[in-house]
Parts: sequence; structure tokens; C-alpha cells
Amino acid sequence: GMDDPDDMTVLIVEAANGISSIDHKDLMAGAATRSGQIEAGPPQIAYTENERATFLFLQGRMSWIHCQAFFDTATGVVDSGRKLVIDLSECTYLDSAMLGTLHEIAQKAAAHSAELVLQNVSYPIRKNFTELGMHAVIESISVRPQESPDKRNLVWVTTTDPRSQKLRLLRAHEVLAELNVHNREEFGDVLDELRQDIVSNGNTK
Repeated sequence: GMDDPDDMTVLIVEAANGISSIDHKDLMAGAATRSGQIEAGPPQIAYTENERATFLFLQGRMSWIHCQAFFDTATGVVDSGRKLVIDLSECTYLDSAMLGTLHEIAQKAAAHSAELVLQNVSYPIRKNFTELGMHAVIESISVRPQESPDKRNLVWVTTTDPRSQKLRLLRAHEVLAELNVHNREEFGDVLDELRQDIVSNGNTK
């Protein structure tokens, strides 16, 4: 498909009227990478590391299927005391479960006094952070991306059993709901449903 240049203009105008704290160079760069990315790659999590940090790349459309792998990998890095850099340059979308999990990781990093950096965050994803009031995540965004080693390894996303998957989803949405009233209302139904589901299936082996 042809890339529609109007989309870019709209994005930049919206952005210019929106968050004034983003500087425009940043914005243009973000818009350019997004528009060049019509063919999003398959959703996957990759990592690489150097002596200074471990880099996690969230690629493509990231959804609840990836939550547990993301959480386990990221918390493993945080617990080890290494600096964690989460790179979103190739990420086109994060669903609410991934957003909640990301916020939980930011809270965990803060509690451990571990260094967490987010880089190459596109405007639409940053807008999600702002709308949900994810301040711990927003504060971790760096405007100067760090170079990462070229060689990347894939993080295997294994399907966990349904119960622990639901517990992870529940926790991710609880984290968002705890942030403010708006989120509590938005995710109230999801939370009720997950809780009922977990309780009613709790006794089955």
C-alpha cells in the first residue's frame, strides 16, 4: 500500500497541540520510523547485552500472550541488579495487559533501585502512557537512545497454564487500576471477569 503522507501531518499536528514537553526533533524521528514501518514484523521479544546493560526489544504488536515472558525476562534482569533498557523502536502496539506489565516492571525497578530506561518510544505509545497516568514509565523514557549490540537473541514465549496466565492478566490490570479512578472504571469489568474466572476455575485441577 502507498504510504499516506497526510497521516504523518495529522500525527505531528496533534502532537504539537498535545504534549509540549516532547521536543519536535524527537517527534519527527518517531513519526518517520513509524511511517516507514508499514510492514510490521512478527510480534516477538528479543534481547542482547553489553557490559553496561541488558536490552529488551519489544517488536511488532505486543499482546497479553507475551506478558509472562516479558515479565519474567525483565524482572530477572532487574533482580540481578543489571541496568535494563527496553527498546520500543520496532513496537507498533502494546495492549492493556502489556502496558500494565510494563508499569509493574517500572515499579519493581524503582523498589530495587535498579536502573530502567525506555527508549525509541513512538508518539502513539507514549500517548497511551499519558492517558493511563503511567508516570513511573514516562519518567523512565530517555531522549538519547543508547547503542545496543547488533546480535539479538529471541526470548521464547511459552504458553503458561491458563490459571497462571489469568493471574498475570489480573495483576497487570490491577496495576493500571491502582493508578487512578479513570483506569479503575475502564478496567473494572475486565478485573471482575478475571477474578470470577480464577475463583470458579480455582478448584479444578
